[in-house]
Amino acid sequence: MNLRPALSILLVLTACAGREAHPIPVTRITDGALDCMSIAREFEANETQIIATVRERDGQNMKNAALAAGAVIFLPTLFFMDLKGPERVELQALRARNQVLMQLGAQKKCPMPSPRVQGFYG
Repeated sequence: MNLRPALSILLVLTACAGREAHPIPVTRITDGALDCMSIAREFEANETQIIATVRERDGQNMKNAALAAGAVIFLPTLFFMDLKGPERVELQALRARNQVLMQLGAQKKCPMPSPRVQGFYG
């Protein structure tokens, strides 16, 4: 029995598991030109993205746990686990960007919105 076709299919499916990280830049060349309203608006948008990314990470962790449990019965399910962890990279970039925005807001004496994600910037 020739296993090449089955192995080829598994290899292709394994490559599809997970996604690449798309972190935002921590600083931008236009940061100095931002006014207080723009700083607050970007900070809020990043907070919304942080919440969505945390939910995505939690969902992915639950999916990976279910796949690992299913591997007891059907071993190839391990190939569908997302072990890349792109959410971690994206969250680090969002955290760093918001810290830059908080510093910029402090320099410009802007009223900054309070973080919605408590303990995230600690």
